[in-house]
Amino acid sequence: HWRIVALYINTKGITTDAMPYNDGTFEIQFNLIEHKLQVFTNKGACPSFHFHAGLSIADFYKSLFSLLESLNIYVAIVQKP
Repeated sequence: HWRIVALYINTKGITTDAMPYNDGTFEIQFNLIEHKLQVFTNKGACPSFHFHAGLSIADFYKSLFSLLESLNIYVAIVQKP
């Protein structure tokens, strides 16, 4: 399991590194130029959703997990600090 995923600065914002999942990898990029979150997979998928003023943490969470599930990536988050 993953406890900490480092974020790295890139030319468009910040990103994770490629993370292994089942038989592939995926990367999450916060594109701060286009105001969107993008998920890249080694299979060529690149779905995204846009940030907007007033986007709540709950809506961000739902959008991110819906996007990941559309890629058959299922992540469990421990909701306790």
